[in-house]
Amino acid sequence: MKQEKVVITGGSGLVGLPLTKLLIKEGFDVVHLSRTKNSKGNVKVFLWDYSKEFIENGALDDCRYLIHLAGAGIADERWTFKRKKILIESRVDSSTFLCKYVRENNIPLKSFITSSGINYYPSNKEIVQDENSDGDDSFLSRLVYHWEKASLALEDYCAVSQIRTSTVLDKHGGALNKIAGIVKLNFGSPIGTGKQWMPWIHHEDLSRIYLHVIKNDLSGPYNAVSDEFVNNADFTKTLAKVLKKRMFAPKVPSSIIKSILGEMSVILLEGVKASNAKIKATGFEFNHTQLQEALLAIYSNK
Repeated sequence: MKQEKVVITGGSGLVGLPLTKLLIKEGFDVVHLSRTKNSKGNVKVFLWDYSKEFIENGALDDCRYLIHLAGAGIADERWTFKRKKILIESRVDSSTFLCKYVRENNIPLKSFITSSGINYYPSNKEIVQDENSDGDDSFLSRLVYHWEKASLALEDYCAVSQIRTSTVLDKHGGALNKIAGIVKLNFGSPIGTGKQWMPWIHHEDLSRIYLHVIKNDLSGPYNAVSDEFVNNADFTKTLAKVLKKRMFAPKVPSSIIKSILGEMSVILLEGVKASNAKIKATGFEFNHTQLQEALLAIYSNK
């Protein structure tokens, strides 16, 4: 039987690398779309540039599943007007171009799957948000709204799904790696009130969600978030316990975070309580449902 082809943008990133490994293990033919020919996943790489509406010849030939993970890092720089424009264009314009390319070239897609953000939902300490919940007028919510809307240009062409991703637990990068670096110095401390929610998911479960969506031809948005609700203070305390480090007693005042990060401080000072009931209802089972167990699995795996 011929291997089904999966094309991934952003395939060398925090989400893309473990996903690539899992898909190859499951028997898929995986290739990456990238701005450079450098490959971290030991797969064939094709060049693309959405701003120039360019995709290297052959990249999407016989492609059955297109997974769009690429996008400028949300927390990499302060949110100036220019930076916000880059954050939007790298997601919305790239999705729009991919949809256009697929149609114009009659790519035989079964599914178009895009990364998305759990921060679509309003920050609310009491309400558990699900995929039917509305967003608000915040920058991140509007960004996610337009990001997902762009992918819907293919909803009459193939299955289209959006994976609303929470904090990805992976010691090799992302938020966990940065927080752990501070905790390892015995300077772990709650941020702001420490009561803001920190939705999270183990990187293995996130990869498995993408695989599950592929295998079950799923459509629509899905929250990629594990079972246990934890706030920032509990997250930091649990991480310190797993790493066998002391907590630094004082909380980091919100005013300091705001002065350093500006509007981007909402990433640290606000959070949502999100449900994973929808993806579970499709038959998906999480391997890592409790934070302490998930962190132990990550840091015991040398």
